[in-house]
Amino acid sequence: MPPTANPTYFLLALLAAIMLAIIWYAPGLDVTFVESAVQHIGPAAIVLLVAVGIVVSPIPSGVVALVAGALYGTAMGGALTVLGASLGASCAFAISRNLGRGVLVSSQSSIARTLTRERSQGALMLTIFVTRLIPFISFDAVSYVAGLTPLRYWRFLVATFSGTAPVCIAFAATGNTAASGDVHPAIFGIAVGMTLVVPACIIAVRTVRARGIASAE
Repeated sequence: MPPTANPTYFLLALLAAIMLAIIWYAPGLDVTFVESAVQHIGPAAIVLLVAVGIVVSPIPSGVVALVAGALYGTAMGGALTVLGASLGASCAFAISRNLGRGVLVSSQSSIARTLTRERSQGALMLTIFVTRLIPFISFDAVSYVAGLTPLRYWRFLVATFSGTAPVCIAFAATGNTAASGDVHPAIFGIAVGMTLVVPACIIAVRTVRARGIASAE
């Protein structure tokens, strides 16, 4: 009986082909290129460009997010950017989980054992969420590393979406403000971001402290 093809690998190959095509036609991506892509493809261009920028990093996702805000406004631009970021993070997670985790599980390396050993799903989820709120922590690297851990995909997606939304809204608001000259979108973006980030950080700190106390006992 012939072996059945794994659909995961087919989807990864298809995604790789799309990414290579985008990279080939966008060696010097800038605002003009993003606007041109949107004119030809529509809002889907924002989602694809952000996703590709996360998986293979040739595209500055921040530029795409700013253009999204300028073209579609704070709410729509932010939503498209969040969708693209979640899609890109999911692809990176899937690549790492399907192609890398199995290798590490069978490895005797101390680093491999640290990444793959069983641990609290809540703690892993909280770690992903917090890193999404910190702009200077590589979004791409976190997504790939998460795929190597035992973290369940749905938890990874929820943490990524929740932590990414405030940042994407802030970028879109900045782009909208730059395009319109109206400061209200920026104020709205900052307000939404603070409303989401501050309580989340408080919860994260309290959870970490509670776990530390529990471990000490």
